[in-house]
Amino acid sequence: MLNTFYLLLCCVVLSCIAFRCDNPVRKRGEVGTLKKWPDNTIPYEIDSVYSSADVDLIKSSLADLSTKSGNCVKFVPRTSQHVVWVRVVSLDGCYSDLGLAVETGLQQLSLDRSGCMTIDTIQHEFLHALGFPHEQTRLERDTYVKVLYENIQPKLSTKSDNCVKFVPRTSEHVAWIRVVSLDGCWSKVGLAVESGVQQLSLDRSGCLTADTIQHEFIHALGFPHEQKRLDRDAYVKILYENVEPNKKHNFDKDPQGSILSFGLPYDFNSIMHYTSDSFSTNGLPVMVPASQNDKSWRYTMGAGNKLTETDLYKIKKVYGCIA
Repeated sequence: MLNTFYLLLCCVVLSCIAFRCDNPVRKRGEVGTLKKWPDNTIPYEIDSVYSSADVDLIKSSLADLSTKSGNCVKFVPRTSQHVVWVRVVSLDGCYSDLGLAVETGLQQLSLDRSGCMTIDTIQHEFLHALGFPHEQTRLERDTYVKVLYENIQPKLSTKSDNCVKFVPRTSEHVAWIRVVSLDGCWSKVGLAVESGVQQLSLDRSGCLTADTIQHEFIHALGFPHEQKRLDRDAYVKILYENVEPNKKHNFDKDPQGSILSFGLPYDFNSIMHYTSDSFSTNGLPVMVPASQNDKSWRYTMGAGNKLTETDLYKIKKVYGCIA
């Protein structure tokens, strides 16, 4: 219990530094690439699936976090005056975006009712929403902890029912992936070499999350982005005027994307879909739904950080695990 208190205290001190508690009138700015919440305040709404006891626990956990920060950061129920807010939902797992992830609208924070309803977990996820990554992702962490990657269960393999496997390279392997920390998160699509190594970059400063790691390894398995499908114009409109000039190629259509879709519906929530502001040059959306029927995806497309059933079906289909 004492260790938990010290951990929370450290996080509170960091939040006060990041949000400049000595200057309460400071508006949203950046610490590194962190987008902070306006007025140091996170408006929130809680999905109706939660019981009254759940709601009380969430509210009391946030009040405790705010109090321990000396009211440097605040959490308030969302009103019509708020243009950005957090929506607490019960999806698969406990997770949140890091910092302010949308220009307008909602960003989801999942507190699975079956395993996330404790004070420490609620505060943990809202600290992510405030902009703080895990302590063990610090660049100097190797001085303090050793990560035993060989003991980590690769979730992608498990969720595919072991249709695809990821194993440490041995001298018996003629082609393999070398995970490196270069500039950005990227991978070749599919097997790109006959023999030898192909690189997959997971920049330590921003790529070490489960969804990003799985995203890049799914590229390595051979899958392009969902929004590269040839039929994508029926679902999303690309606003090229808002895309960074040297990143526009990321929105080119790819016939392979359609071949590997197997006639399945377009998946806005795919782990392989960009968010609406990916590579934005001005903070405005680079993609919006093409149809009014899909307008609810305007701010949440690509925000899913879990493999969807569509993602898993495609993997199993391509690798021959289903007919």
